[in-house]
Amino acid sequence: MGAMMARPRKDEAIDIRGEAVRAAIIQLGEDPAGLSLSAIARRIGCSAPALYSHFDSKDDLLAQVRAAAFAEMMEAKRRRFVGLSAEPLARLAAGGHDYVDFARANPALYRLIFAPEAGKPAGKGGDKGHDQGHGQAPAHPEVNLDAAAIAPLAAGLGAAGPSAMGAEAAAEIAHMMWFTVHGAIMMALDGQLPGPEAARWARAHEAVDTVMRLLVSHFPTFRE
Repeated sequence: MGAMMARPRKDEAIDIRGEAVRAAIIQLGEDPAGLSLSAIARRIGCSAPALYSHFDSKDDLLAQVRAAAFAEMMEAKRRRFVGLSAEPLARLAAGGHDYVDFARANPALYRLIFAPEAGKPAGKGGDKGHDQGHGQAPAHPEVNLDAAAIAPLAAGLGAAGPSAMGAEAAAEIAHMMWFTVHGAIMMALDGQLPGPEAARWARAHEAVDTVMRLLVSHFPTFRE
């Protein structure tokens, strides 16, 4: 009788890297402070050494999570915008409100994506040297917020604005709008806006509406 083929070990039977990223996204939604490489290894059912062979440190894992979460967020935004009013101002406003809603529903992920240094969960330790990293830092996937968030906003302004508005002016206004909305979101996340939670997020939505009103009042040709 021929030799029986050995069964693959569990570590070899799962996509450790992909499962770890997905598990970390879930963990950030449930208990950001509890995120560690050893906790993720337990969550996906692999050995800690097997996970350590895929991620140099917790920061390495978080960089992969940031890129994956950002890509998922932008794809979800793209799907939601299918069938939305083609009117440029309506789409600009909807995009701002969409960021506010995402931040409220996914505070830890929003921080990690848009304020990565401030958004790194402190963790509870327990991974010895692995969560602190070792050796040379690995290359991380790039998250180009300017290309993915600011450029489409500037393009929307160009589509809605006066013909005299050039690309440079549209980019400057897009950055101003983004700084305002992102600032309001971070203040809501940090509890720096007055009132209970619902009131803080209502104020963040008001920031979007205020920016749109200022835009229309400053550029009359934006008006419908």
